[in-house]
Parts: sequence; C-alpha cells; structure tokens
Amino acid sequence: MSTLRLELEGLQEKPPRLRRAGGYTLREIHRMPWTFDQVVKSSHPTNCGYQRSCNFNLYVKDGVVLREEQVGNYPPPNDPLVPDANPRGCQLGACYAQRMYDPTRIKYPLKRAGERGQGRWQRLSWERALTEIADGLIEVLTQDGADTVIHGGGTRVCGQESVGAGVSAFFEALGVPLASVNGEIGDDHQGVAVTLGKITFGDSADNWFYADMILIWGGNPAYTNVANFHYITEARYN
Repeated sequence: MSTLRLELEGLQEKPPRLRRAGGYTLREIHRMPWTFDQVVKSSHPTNCGYQRSCNFNLYVKDGVVLREEQVGNYPPPNDPLVPDANPRGCQLGACYAQRMYDPTRIKYPLKRAGERGQGRWQRLSWERALTEIADGLIEVLTQDGADTVIHGGGTRVCGQESVGAGVSAFFEALGVPLASVNGEIGDDHQGVAVTLGKITFGDSADNWFYADMILIWGGNPAYTNVANFHYITEARYN
C-alpha cells in the first residue's frame, strides 16, 4: 500500500518506519504506550494502616512513573494449607502515580487572601511560608503558652514513622499537647487498650483462613484492607 499524502493542515505523511496496524502483535500494541528505561522498587505507605507497604515495581521513563505493578514475590506461609499472600497490593497502589501527577495536586504553599470561605488564595514561597509559620508559633508560645497550641497530625502523619516521629518529637520538645491520633476515625483503639491492655492482639491475617466465624463491625475490609481481604473470602471454602 502506497503512503497516502494529505496536504491538509496538521497532517503529515506516514513515517516509513511505521507498519500497518495489522503488522503489530497484541503484545507490541499493549507495550507501546508505556515503554520504559528502568524498573524501580517502591511502595505506598500513606494509603493504609497496618497492612501497608506492599511491594510494587515502578516502570519509569525519563524520571516519570508510567506504570505500577504488584511484584508478587512474597514467600509462602509456614502452613502449606494456607493461601499465600501474593500478589498483595491493590487499586490504591496501582493508581498512585496518577495521584502523584494529578494536575490538581497542590505542590506549593498557599495562604488565604480573603475571608474564610471565599476561596481566595495567595501563593507563597517555601521560605516565606516557613518563616511566617515559625514567627506565628513563637509568638503564641511566648505570649499564651504551649497549652494553646495543639499538634493534630492525625493517623496519616503520626502513623508514618519516617515523618511522624520527627514532627511529634518537635512538638513534644515544645511542650505542645498531642491530640488523639485516632480521633478522626473513632475511639476503638483507646477503648480496646483500656479494656484489654493493648491496642492490637491476635494472630496474623493469614490465620483468618481458619476462622469459623468472622465478625466485621463498623468496617469494610473489601475497601480498606484489600491486600488481606482474600483470606476472608477464602475462609468460606476451608
């Protein structure tokens, strides 16, 4: 088939290196949109709680993450009758790059420029933002005392050891009270600790496979514990 030449604006002749659509295999067509130059290991610790940090391969080209896939290399359990943990990971992790590159993601400091609720914001440099925060914090601490400042990091900050430990230590050194970490999601942890003496107890998630009864109260593990949810469904066949 000869190359069709079109003189319309914006159209060019077909490059000679391209083949007709029928000349590509399905595998080639599938791989064309995300050719990559390296594969790196990563995880998504901010997505979930105790079951976080599932192992992912990130396919990168020119420093940009194009695709994420579960590695699925977790060792089998000691009990050969229990299903293994693979592949682990969920949709939250697989689409994390889309969240990272979302054009609506805020990547710089904003300061309110109008009355509350007006939706007017002013962009600041990091240096100016940190300076204003530090000046305001020092003023409140010296004039009103540490009790007038609250560290409300929440589960997403305080639950991340690499970030939360430094933030918590900073406010603790200032004598600032720490608000309930789980206040936004209920008092279940505090209630369990008061009643039973500790927050977490029991065996690992793979032991759900042997359960005769599983009671799920006030939760939706199919959405919030995707990596381990299969043990609940598999228990029905044990």
